[in-house]
Amino acid sequence: MIYYYYVFILLSAFFSGYGIFQFWPASEQYNDFLLFNDVSTAAVFLPSFWIIGFSLIAQLFLYYLTPKKNIYLTILLLYILNFTALFFIAGYSIHTFLGMIVLVTTSAVGLVHLGIAILLHPLFRSKLHFAPFA
Repeated sequence: MIYYYYVFILLSAFFSGYGIFQFWPASEQYNDFLLFNDVSTAAVFLPSFWIIGFSLIAQLFLYYLTPKKNIYLTILLLYILNFTALFFIAGYSIHTFLGMIVLVTTSAVGLVHLGIAILLHPLFRSKLHFAPFA
């Protein structure tokens, strides 16, 4: 089961890194493909950033932190930090409400990724006392 975890992490890190570098949002005024940039940002860049910036870093914290209170607080602070960083990277400071909806929606990918990683890694399940199949 632990091998599935490592394969899952390597593949998701590779594809997410590619999505971040390839589809970084362009903020040029005279760009002819603004709609494509918005769609690619929402469909590829933001979920990729949530996987690398939130899920993978949260897994590092899960691996190294031991007290249960610190783990949950650290994951919450990391979520807020990623939300704030993406809010300004994606340029949603002009359209605040729409930007928040898009970021909350795309953060589900990072949260699902973290949940799958917790299910695949036995140490994470034991630290969080999470045993859905027991």
